[in-house]
Amino acid sequence: DVPAAESRSVSKVVVKTAWRPSPYRSWELPEGVGVDVFEEGDKENYPKSSVLAHVVGRLPSGCVFESSEGKCQPPMQLVLGCNAIVPGMELGLKELSLGALADIRIPAHLGYGKAGVPRIVPPNSDLCFQVRLLEVDGKACREQPHADLPDDPESNAKEVDAKVLRHPWWLVRVERPPPSEYYSSFCRYVCSSSAVMLARAREVPRRALHDLQSADMSKAAGPFIVTGMQKGWKAQDEWNLNWFKSHLGDQRQLVKWLGPVFTKQENLWDTPVWETSVAEYVDYIHSLEEADPACAEENATDCPRLYLNGWPAFSQFPWLRKYVVPENASGGAASTSGALEDVNALLLAESEALRESLLEGLTAKGSYQAPEKEEQRLKLETEDWDLTKLFLSPKGSVTRLHFDNGGAHAWLSQIRGRKMFVCFAPSDGSHLHPFTGDEGLANCSW
Repeated sequence: DVPAAESRSVSKVVVKTAWRPSPYRSWELPEGVGVDVFEEGDKENYPKSSVLAHVVGRLPSGCVFESSEGKCQPPMQLVLGCNAIVPGMELGLKELSLGALADIRIPAHLGYGKAGVPRIVPPNSDLCFQVRLLEVDGKACREQPHADLPDDPESNAKEVDAKVLRHPWWLVRVERPPPSEYYSSFCRYVCSSSAVMLARAREVPRRALHDLQSADMSKAAGPFIVTGMQKGWKAQDEWNLNWFKSHLGDQRQLVKWLGPVFTKQENLWDTPVWETSVAEYVDYIHSLEEADPACAEENATDCPRLYLNGWPAFSQFPWLRKYVVPENASGGAASTSGALEDVNALLLAESEALRESLLEGLTAKGSYQAPEKEEQRLKLETEDWDLTKLFLSPKGSVTRLHFDNGGAHAWLSQIRGRKMFVCFAPSDGSHLHPFTGDEGLANCSW
């Protein structure tokens, strides 16, 4: 039982409700499917057999359960006439022409019905799919626009009062649960003017990178933070939130109420997910931290701290890799400057060598042609970068206690701001256990 920090004067944030985009036209089909068109298509090419589209799927609460762009995936190929998609989606798509941006509102019986999708879509749930038709029956748009709604005309307006927080439409359209106990504890015990340290807690020590060149990591007495790892990184000098808004602002991403989402033991709609552009997300972070810089518990309901985690940006945009390795270096392993062994790279190389040995042994003698060394090197390098993710968030975002990525070796490198880690000693293992249903899983909640 830790006493709460001493009380302090806090300004209550005033929320300004967002502008809500209105459809150009709306109608309902006899089957009960609703169509809201925000941008008209060419009114000439209507689908008969297939559609290529960016898709965002939402529950009635607004929670996002599917997003092609948000998941860094290519547009979806939607085939008509063969039960490949839910009936309501097919009915709605047939009403739209090439280039259209629209919401298709689907009643439960024309969606996933009584079954739903376990832990993703509740039984008997209505659905809403936002679609941007990029290709119809093989004919493509001249341009490839993003699947976002029209811009808010007030999005660039500067509030006179810093304590007025503007909630953008992408945020408002998703129902939010009450503030989590994790964030309330952060406000109460960590982010206050007189934070309280637990009696048995101790600070994790720091060790400089140059001191580890000949160190034996197996003899480390406990966890420690390595300083100087980012020496020579362009990211150290250039990266901040505004850099991402400038260079990647039009990219759509998913942001979460709590990270990670444990869909193995809880429902997605209990820990909702939003979809927005990087630029809109950065703007929200700036306004949030201006209106509520102290993370006051009194403002927790109106100031949700949403987390953009696990973005495979280095796989999606290979040009980003040069920012997180020393100059003239290549490969994800190069980010460690050779001071510490990169276990991920070693495991990938060993796995590939084993695969090649098996293929050679299972084929007729002399018939198997191993890939060229350069081809193999590039393949391993790509796989290594696939494991390198990017995380952005405002102050106060929370990652819950979890068992990460099958216990894989991982580097966590902070470019801007600070991140607090709570490390549990092996002796605490008897007090930690997975949630019911997650036992034995490689990536689970605790």
